[in-house]
Amino acid sequence: MTVSGGQGALTGGQANWNYNLGAQASSAVLTVTNASGQTVYTGQGSTNQGANSFSWNGQDNNGNQLPDAPTH
Repeated sequence: MTVSGGQGALTGGQANWNYNLGAQASSAVLTVTNASGQTVYTGQGSTNQGANSFSWNGQDNNGNQLPDAPTH
């Protein structure tokens, strides 16, 4: 499954998204990009069938806290 265009905003160091899987998945890779299209975070998501949520703490893959901004 690929979801694109799921825009959000990093506000107060937190961003949240919801996604739905039609069936149990073997893996779910979640990627957050900044407004310039650069990947700032990649991690594993829930693989459960149905509604799932992802809360991101605003840290990049190196553990650096990113400033509040629109994300995708």
